[in-house]
Amino acid sequence: MKKKQVFKTVAIHLLKQNEVSTGWDGNECMYRSDEGISCAIGTLIDDDKYYEDLEGKAADAVEVIQVIEKSLDTKLTKSDRDLLCKLQNIHDYASVESWYEELEYLAMLTFAKTLEDLGVKA
Repeated sequence: MKKKQVFKTVAIHLLKQNEVSTGWDGNECMYRSDEGISCAIGTLIDDDKYYEDLEGKAADAVEVIQVIEKSLDTKLTKSDRDLLCKLQNIHDYASVESWYEELEYLAMLTFAKTLEDLGVKA
């Protein structure tokens, strides 16, 4: 997995979408919502690989990892899985208003680069 590209894809997706992907009640985060919105990890899953039983599972659950590996056509390492969990946590637990700062912090922590350095524009 090319971590920088995956990170950049997710960061751009979240900042452009600017809303949480949730179920009909607005409480449960989802990989794919009924409105066609996807979470940080959901954006990495190809449409033909997604299935509803993934919902409610963490980014490092076996089923989710298998689907991501097929979608990205690569094997995920422990370090890759850790990054995916951190991205999922930003989507699921940080306020939308703080996503940029959270992603910036993760970029610095993971790559020692700013979002701008990575080509992510607000």
